[in-house]
Amino acid sequence: MDDAAKRISADANSFVVGVFDGERLVGAAGFFRSKGIKERHKGRIWGVYVSRSARGKGAARRMLRVLLDRAIAMDGLEQIQLAIGDTPGDRCEAVPVAGL
Repeated sequence: MDDAAKRISADANSFVVGVFDGERLVGAAGFFRSKGIKERHKGRIWGVYVSRSARGKGAARRMLRVLLDRAIAMDGLEQIQLAIGDTPGDRCEAVPVAGL
């Protein structure tokens, strides 16, 4: 558990956001900024997930908007990358809405 906690702990260059239905976590997404001097202008979105019960209700859109607003505010960040899987039903329809 300690290793997982270290990997997702927030700092100035990485964080995880979540979306809740009441007190229940229904989605999460992570962001990290590359640390190398030649890569610091890049950031990556990872681990985007929304539970089936919350899909189609705007949860992913709200979560990605919060993530993007926070990432865009980082000095010197010029590029945000997101890879999307090709499994039918797993694609996030919020991606175009979020401006990606």
